[in-house]
Amino acid sequence: MKFHLPTALLFTLIAISHPEVAAAEGSAIQADGATLRLLAIGPDRNGVVRGAVAVDLEPGWKTYWIAPGQAGLAPVVDFSASEGLEGAPALLFPVPHVTDDGFSSSNVYSEPMAIAFTARASGDAPRLDLALTIGLCDDICVPVQARLQRDLAEKATLGETAQVHAAEAALPDIADDRLEARIEGTSLVVTLPPEIPRGPVALFAAGPPGWEFGPAGAPSPADGVYTVVAPVLRAPKDARGGIAVDLLLAAGEYARFRHANPVAIAPHAALR
Repeated sequence: MKFHLPTALLFTLIAISHPEVAAAEGSAIQADGATLRLLAIGPDRNGVVRGAVAVDLEPGWKTYWIAPGQAGLAPVVDFSASEGLEGAPALLFPVPHVTDDGFSSSNVYSEPMAIAFTARASGDAPRLDLALTIGLCDDICVPVQARLQRDLAEKATLGETAQVHAAEAALPDIADDRLEARIEGTSLVVTLPPEIPRGPVALFAAGPPGWEFGPAGAPSPADGVYTVVAPVLRAPKDARGGIAVDLLLAAGEYARFRHANPVAIAPHAALR
């Protein structure tokens, strides 16, 4: 898949010419390249709802992580029209992988995947109402807009429960500790935790608006510790002090996600 326009612009142009690539009401729809399904179980005795937005990709198609990379469209998962929930659900994404078409690199999923979520109910039978925008790519890229609904007055089937459990099992662990991370020159430098396996390491970084990071290189040792370095592709020119970045590290069976990890910005950083 190759683009001669920036992919975000390409998605925008397609969306303008095709304002509703897919639109439906119900718990599942068929779109070009994928079946989209809203799955949920609960609430349990503590009022917790668990669920998943399943993206059953067809062979050859892909979709994107929360920070899509140099090309792609980040998913927008909006539950604000739902009833009977206390606040927005917490979203959790599985580990993506990097693709490079010679023009740009992207953080993608190329197999069926699911965005897991948890929420707290304010009543016995919440009604989930999801407005989903997601990019699906094969030889062309299509921004899919879908509305999915699930009334929890209707109890989950055994199959739906199993699919939610499978979505949760595919997630990285959520780490409570913080990694040492800093921006030096035009690079994001992350010190690896001692428990991470030696060998290839994938680093995925999602920063605040205006920030974009490229793929990290191989781990390198210095003074008894290992670091990985990723290029800062885009940053606000007036950035100072530090920022919070979502960091996902994956190496073999190791996968840890750290939300809003502090990242210090060195005074000599050459941001662009």
